[in-house]
Amino acid sequence: MISSLVDVILLIALVITSISVLTTYAKLKKLERHHREYEIVLAQTAQSLDAARTAIERLQADGEGLVASLAGQIERAQALVDELDSRRTALGTGEPVPRP
Repeated sequence: MISSLVDVILLIALVITSISVLTTYAKLKKLERHHREYEIVLAQTAQSLDAARTAIERLQADGEGLVASLAGQIERAQALVDELDSRRTALGTGEPVPRP
């Protein structure tokens, strides 16, 4: 009788342990799926950040080119204004136009 009581207790312990192992296995599989999804999202994020960095670098290069072009245009316009002022003064047609 004691032996059958011990067998029943051990059988119950085995069932509880088996259920616990199966539950843990299911959780580990779920964690593995989440980990794969996380890796995919992380890789996509890295690609997006690389694309954003490339866009910013292009924007900066375009901005620098635009600023250089505008500076050249402003210098040419300033030279033209100075030339017009000097011709106007040489002709005696009036005072040079004040510039801001």
